[in-house]
Amino acid sequence: MSLLKPILFRIRNISLKRLLMCAEAAHKRYGKGVIRVLFDMCGCGIKYKTGYLDYLTFGFAAQNAENRATFVTMTDNYRIVDRLNNDENGREIFRNKIKFNGLFNRYLGRDYRNLNEINSVDFAEFIQGEKYIFAKNPNGYGGLGVKRIELAECDPEALYIELKAGGFTLVEHLIPQHSALSELSPGSVNSLRICTVRKDGEIHFLYSLIRMSSDGSSVDNITSGGMYSPIKDGAISAPAYCSRTGRYYFTHPVSGTELVGFRIPFYNEALELIRNAAVIVDGINYVGWDIAITPDGPVLIEGNTVPGYDVSQNYFHLGDSRRGIKPDFERIFGSGFFGGRRTVRS
Repeated sequence: MSLLKPILFRIRNISLKRLLMCAEAAHKRYGKGVIRVLFDMCGCGIKYKTGYLDYLTFGFAAQNAENRATFVTMTDNYRIVDRLNNDENGREIFRNKIKFNGLFNRYLGRDYRNLNEINSVDFAEFIQGEKYIFAKNPNGYGGLGVKRIELAECDPEALYIELKAGGFTLVEHLIPQHSALSELSPGSVNSLRICTVRKDGEIHFLYSLIRMSSDGSSVDNITSGGMYSPIKDGAISAPAYCSRTGRYYFTHPVSGTELVGFRIPFYNEALELIRNAAVIVDGINYVGWDIAITPDGPVLIEGNTVPGYDVSQNYFHLGDSRRGIKPDFERIFGSGFFGGRRTVRS
């Protein structure tokens, strides 16, 4: 994976408005002048390759140089992906949701169809008795290319034609959500994102978090307006952060549920599911797994071979150390993993 492409993407998508918003937010949180913050942002961009959103998320306005050096940036993340996920055939399995479903079918806990392999009559039979289905573009990402469709009074043949024409060729039955998780945000399936790395056949868990809709919609994805909280020992350990509002929430803004301390049902079973799934594809050793919790246990939604690096390094989720996740990679792969000296002194 070329590093030039994501860097150019970031440069092209610089927003002066959002840059100033991040500087103003850092000013309000940490009491430093806006001009000082802007200069520091530029310096961190040069030295650490952080964008302005990373600067705010990582709390760099309040971090010293030693701590700043422990954070995985976007550039670092793509280098990790290149190193640990170096099998193109394996990447294609994870990129294409239809191929992924076929290989990981035993862990899905739901029925699905590829519209390119069935006709409208088969589709009508598949949706019969269902109130909703999910339709997905097999190559979509970040919550894009996914929509929940209400089936009341729909014309199956017309819907079949519409979905195929729009590229939504993967259709799935809805995942029934555990009643406890519906208390968080009843409109969405509130999924877990659990990130693993594999070395010498052993699975290591880097981080766990839960994502939920912030506004009662059916989408919990962070890039589509959802919010997230870290999980520690099977329970939510910090308030949820929503990048759309830039705010942290101790209670859910729609359901009113208290978040910190909320226990995740079947959490240990979810970890065991991932241990089994993470060894299936050779050459893919760094994955963000999305898990839903049903009344009967965990099921797999999908796996991501370019896991988010920022969500696990949110300043207000890091605890007393305020350090990033570079030391976790060094603990697993050795002190030379990032090509320089250790990021944390012994």
